[in-house]
Amino acid sequence: MKTIIENIVIKYRNNLNEKQDSKKIFKVAMGSSVKPELVKDIPKGMKLIEEITNEVNSWSDEKINDEFVARGLEEEKKEKVKKTLVFPRMENIVDGKVLTISPPEPSKYPHIGHAYAAYINFLFAKEHNGKYYLRFEDTNPALTKEEYYDAQLNGLKWLGINPDGIIYASDHMNLLYEKVRFLIINEHAYVCNCSSEIIRDNRMKKKECECRLKNSTQNIPLWEQMIEGKFKPGKASVRLRGDMKSKYAEFRDPVLMRINDGIHPRTGS
Repeated sequence: MKTIIENIVIKYRNNLNEKQDSKKIFKVAMGSSVKPELVKDIPKGMKLIEEITNEVNSWSDEKINDEFVARGLEEEKKEKVKKTLVFPRMENIVDGKVLTISPPEPSKYPHIGHAYAAYINFLFAKEHNGKYYLRFEDTNPALTKEEYYDAQLNGLKWLGINPDGIIYASDHMNLLYEKVRFLIINEHAYVCNCSSEIIRDNRMKKKECECRLKNSTQNIPLWEQMIEGKFKPGKASVRLRGDMKSKYAEFRDPVLMRINDGIHPRTGS
C-alpha cells in the first residue's frame, strides 16, 4: 500500500510541480486499489498518508523526476489521432470577437464539473480565435478561501488551459452597489427585513410580504444603512421584484444582496 500511495504523491507532485496536501492525497487514494485497506481504519490510514506525503514532499525535484521515470509512472505515448472539434455554428458570429467565460466560486476544490465548463468554453473561444476568461465569483467571504483560488488555477494549468484574463467579482463590488441602487430607484428591487425563514415560507405560499410595498423613497435610506453596516447579518436583504405568483420558485423575488460581515481573503471585508 505504501508504494501505491507514494506513486500517487509522486505523480501529482511531478505533474503540478508543487508539494502536495495529504488530505487531497487521501481522497485520491480512496478512489484507488488501496481503498479496502484504508476503510478498515480511517484514522490510521490518514496518518499513514500524511507521513508518506510529508516524506515525498521533502524530496528534491530531481529525485521526484527520477522516481517518476524509474517507477514507470510516465503514461505510454500513444499515437494521437488529430480530431477537429466542431461546435454548433452560431449565426452572425465574428471570428476573433468571441469571448467566453467560466465562473467558479472559490469555495471548494475543483471537480469534474468545473473542468468540463472551463474546457468547453476554452475550446470554443480558441476555435473562433477568441478569448477565454476565468471569473471568480468570490463575493461571499464566508465561503471564499485563498487555497481555492490556487486550486482552480492549478487545475486549469493541469488541463493545459491558460486563461486570457482573470476577473474577480470582489473587485467590482462598488459597481454592483451602483446597479442595485439603480434597481431600487426604478422600483425593480426593495429592501426586505424578513428573516430567511419567513422569506422561504412566503415563497412556498406565493405570498408577498409587507416589505414589498415600500417604494424607492423608503428603500434607498435602508439600502444606504446596509452599506454603512448598520444592519446585522440576516436583518436586511435586497430582493428583486419578480413574480411571487410564478410557478417557478426562482422568480419569486430572489435575493440580490445580503449582509455578510466575514473577512474576505482578498478585500479584507
